Amino acid sequence: MSDSEQFPSLPEQAKNTTQLIADVIRDALQNHTIFTTETEKNRRLSLCMICEHFDSPSKRCRQCGCYMEHKTGYTASKCPVNKW
Repeated sequence: MSDSEQFPSLPEQAKNTTQLIADVIRDALQNHTIFTTETEKNRRLSLCMICEHFDSPSKRCRQCGCYMEHKTGYTASKCPVNKW
């Protein structure tokens, strides 16, 4: 299975990334915490790793296309299937 079949389209991935960046900037401008604690990041990532949408070799989510080792570290991040 190729990446184009396994992950959202590049425009959809760009939209998802742009939304996350906008949410992080909004939090920063409102003086909210930007990064999760290491404990929370690990909790989120562990949920991703057992999820049916997680691609282990790339450590990416097949629903949003994000690299979960990074995405789980932002407080503004949301799981696309509401697992965290």
